[in-house]
Amino acid sequence: MERGRLDRRIGAYTAAASAALAFGATQAEAAVVYTDIADVTLNHGDTFSIDFDGDTVNDITISGGSTYFNQISTGSVLGTSSINDNALALPAGFVVGPAPTTGSFGPGYDLWQKSDYGYYGNWINVSNRYLGVRFTIGGATHYGWVRMSTVNTDTVTIHDFAYESLADTPIVTGITAVPEPGTLALFASGAAGLIALRRRRRKAAPIA
Repeated sequence: MERGRLDRRIGAYTAAASAALAFGATQAEAAVVYTDIADVTLNHGDTFSIDFDGDTVNDITISGGSTYFNQISTGSVLGTSSINDNALALPAGFVVGPAPTTGSFGPGYDLWQKSDYGYYGNWINVSNRYLGVRFTIGGATHYGWVRMSTVNTDTVTIHDFAYESLADTPIVTGITAVPEPGTLALFASGAAGLIALRRRRRKAAPIA
């Protein structure tokens, strides 16, 4: 295994183990509610609403105008207000919860917008990225994600979504079920084993 691939694999194992173990105690009572749907592709002018928990209340609505795509909801999404309120296109493994490591939750964040200089935003021409969502059920705060892909600034395709059923509990993007304790141990042991392998290789390397 070449050095670069080994380092990337160590990083992936470590990130997964850290995210899972950080919330292991809380997750003992938690449950990720995952919904897989037939892909829905939105064009400008289309609207799609998501009811995460099936209580007939739309928790988030994604709609496209003539020069933008945005979300309008009773909840909010993770984004940044540094450039005109743009939603973040999160990678898999990102922890969506009460204290996000980047961005903040807010209503009305756009996937992209158009100015006199062209389109801008985090969701232009991306594949399998995640929208971090915060909404309420019976007054209690819950967190979720929506996996989407886009083609340039033309369409948004919604693939699937999930939310954490335990209030005020983070969810990891891309996770469709709460990891079992054995899975957490495998993550941790996998990271430890790869780190040990890298150390042995370093010791075996000739000194220039």
